[in-house]
Amino acid sequence: AERILRYYSRQDPGDTLTQAQFLEYLHSSDNSIVDASKKQNMNLPLSHYFIASSHNTYLTGDQIKSESSVEAYIRALRSGCRCIEIDCWDGPGGDPIVYHGHTMTSKIKFIDVVLAVRDHAFATSEFPVIISIENHCSMEQQARMAALFRELLGPMLISEPLNKDLARFPSPHQLLRRIIIKHRKIDASDGADRLDEEENSETVKTGFLHVRDPINEQKWTRHFFVLTETQMSFIEAPEDD
Repeated sequence: AERILRYYSRQDPGDTLTQAQFLEYLHSSDNSIVDASKKQNMNLPLSHYFIASSHNTYLTGDQIKSESSVEAYIRALRSGCRCIEIDCWDGPGGDPIVYHGHTMTSKIKFIDVVLAVRDHAFATSEFPVIISIENHCSMEQQARMAALFRELLGPMLISEPLNKDLARFPSPHQLLRRIIIKHRKIDASDGADRLDEEENSETVKTGFLHVRDPINEQKWTRHFFVLTETQMSFIEAPEDD
């Protein structure tokens, strides 16, 4: 710990790390869960490994009002992330979109995300990429998603078991340059409505409210809010949103 403190505060010595210094440490090899100098055995089942994962990969900022970006997927994959998340919703013209549902985050096209995965998944590492799907789409647009996965990812996509022994996951070595889709299987009769309701059960209400300025009590500012059973989060919203 003393070595890390000395090294990362070298330009501004002190008893603690600044936010920027701590961030540098978090993204450094000093914070790696494995020793990069030692060769790892990659022939065990996939479930035996820690996997570098990303949550809400598409977001560039907060989960209420920030921009969604295809570039965020490219950056995550090229930094070595092996598990990314795609939140899928029905989009116009029968084409799914990606964004943080029930919020003011911007929307991007599902097809653009899949293209980014295809082009950048193995730029840094040949170990498998897991796509974690949070699915809120209708059955029609789910079928469109499946067709795009097959068409754009081709032989990289795992679409059938590699092992006859279904009680054992394939190893990372067996899965080199392959892409795995992770999603909860549902009956076709359920549609997306029940799945959407279950995955968003914490959200009670979303909308707009006005907050009075603590200094100028005559001024009220419009905010977008998300209400759950335990808390309410809100962020300032322009009047024309």
